[in-house]
Amino acid sequence: MPTPQIFDIEELLQPIEGDTESGIDLRENASADYYTVKDARSAARAAERSMDVEDDAGGLLPEWRTILEVSPRILRTQAKDLEVTAWFIEALLRAEGYAGLRDGFALARGLVERFWDNLYPAPDEDGIATRVGPLTGLNGESADGTLIQPVRKVPLTMGDIPYSLWQYEQAIELAKITDEARRQARIDNGAVTWDQFEQSVRETPASEFKTLLEDIQGAIDEFEALGKVLYDKAGYDAPPAGNIRNVLTAALDAVNYAARDRLATLGGDETAAAETAAASTADPVAAGGGAVAAAGAKVQASGAVATREEAFKVLLQVADFFRKTEPHSPISYTLEEVVRRGRMSLQELLMELITDEETRRQFFIASGAKAPPPAEQSGY
Repeated sequence: MPTPQIFDIEELLQPIEGDTESGIDLRENASADYYTVKDARSAARAAERSMDVEDDAGGLLPEWRTILEVSPRILRTQAKDLEVTAWFIEALLRAEGYAGLRDGFALARGLVERFWDNLYPAPDEDGIATRVGPLTGLNGESADGTLIQPVRKVPLTMGDIPYSLWQYEQAIELAKITDEARRQARIDNGAVTWDQFEQSVRETPASEFKTLLEDIQGAIDEFEALGKVLYDKAGYDAPPAGNIRNVLTAALDAVNYAARDRLATLGGDETAAAETAAASTADPVAAGGGAVAAAGAKVQASGAVATREEAFKVLLQVADFFRKTEPHSPISYTLEEVVRRGRMSLQELLMELITDEETRRQFFIASGAKAPPPAEQSGY
């Protein structure tokens, strides 16, 4: 069973009494609660940046507790606000892990669905981008957003020493090092070995892994649902989603792989999922060879691609996947364009890419490529 709902989502989605169901603009009305949460979040982020990675596994900072206490009051009684919601999601992740993330995404989706026209922050000269900006910050655009590293630090094991995704990845990287001196130096500096990670897995009850998998999958499902609603409302201004999707998928794959033997003791769907993960993932500690595949990498192919046209069909299937899961992303259109141009002859491709006739003629002469016949001879 997944972790029960962390807070009453529906309560925070009830309209606010007053002139508008969305409440007031907290920035213009100098809300004390708003600035309490804003200052607490800034202080918490600054404290985390000053910590070493290893020191960041301590208890929840009091500033995050403040956000957990005050944000619901704001959303319930003062304003339906995506900036406050984003800060609340950051705090929920740190306090409640993947279940907190799941419920935070569900809250954001509900706000977008029910209050979009008057949702805060209100659009300004930058348009809808201002309204969705807080959610964009969670994922990031040109760099990782504010959720990515915290997700990587959520514990995946519950042994005497709990380990998280970044330590799982560290153990895999360590296993790739064939130089024993280099490897030992990394261990001496605190790197987690695969044996240590596996020991923590063995100390974790199988039922805990089952709950963890359901919580991670729940977070993924709610994030996808949020993305679809945002695209429906904001179109191409919808926030990017790839960074969050990738790190959550990596966490799901890591648990399925590392805990496959523990999950097998439960039987049922958990065994099937673990076996699928194990079958599609190279052993991260395989001896020799020197090339260790990244754990969690999935191979989804029914057979080798035998022809050029089969390869194009695979690309179009991938394009269709991205059109459905990331409708705001240009990936699907880019892949379709690659296939369209890939099916052209060289002459046709150059005719499209080089629009100036004289430049195109000079290219054909210089490259030795056969030029197409003039238009009046080619039937066009």
